[in-house]
Amino acid sequence: PKCGNKFLTLQIELYYKKSKINPNNNDNLFFLYSVIIGLFYDQLKVHRHMVWKLKNYLQYLKYDLADFKNGFEIKNIPKFEKINNININVLTYDIDEYKQLHKYTLFLWKNNFDKTINLLYVESENHDNNQYRILKK
Repeated sequence: PKCGNKFLTLQIELYYKKSKINPNNNDNLFFLYSVIIGLFYDQLKVHRHMVWKLKNYLQYLKYDLADFKNGFEIKNIPKFEKINNININVLTYDIDEYKQLHKYTLFLWKNNFDKTINLLYVESENHDNNQYRILKK
């Protein structure tokens, strides 16, 4: 899976859970912005979803911009974890015909670093756009 460059709205069942933060961007860096929100959550305090604020924190992450040219693929997460000393978990969800929410794991961290970031992978209904969002407890 990759992350797209369009702002997506969540299905109503997930929207009201208030456990996600959605960066409001128009580039392919959803993954990085979501990780930044997870790492600097307390420092960001307000407007955590605003890209102008998140861009100031890109300097604290190591990444290859080529990995984001067409969106960030899950297969690149182990490399990102290793160079940034961060554990990444990626979950997704499905809503059945009874409106029940089912969570699934797409990726579990491969290393044992001190910091762990939990992301939600969201896909649009017609599958033409997808993105990563930070999950907070």
